[in-house]
Amino acid sequence: MRFPTRFIFYAILALAVLTVFVPSTAASAAQADVQEGAGDMKQYILSFKESATAQTLEDIIHKVEQSGGRIIHRFTVIPAMTIEIPSTLVTSFSSIAGVEEIEEDRPVNAFNDDHGL
Repeated sequence: MRFPTRFIFYAILALAVLTVFVPSTAASAAQADVQEGAGDMKQYILSFKESATAQTLEDIIHKVEQSGGRIIHRFTVIPAMTIEIPSTLVTSFSSIAGVEEIEEDRPVNAFNDDHGL
């Protein structure tokens, strides 16, 4: 039995499409399940008290990683870091000894947009 060339072409094309899209869809679904349980991930700036010790910093880094979050940036000039954590855990981070403040990372403008500058 001989298959027409057009049939073979479409069969190969269908296999190629399935090979590309099915694994990535499954990975996306698995990632969504993990993030769904973690809550809405947001970036925050966490600043430390002057009295914060190196152990306090290590404890915070460990807690960020344990919560499924990550350290985005550690500042060198000011005692602070940008972290990404589930928004449901913000209050637990603010109650850690050595933490001065935690606030959502968002754009800051030097001038009001109404001035047209």
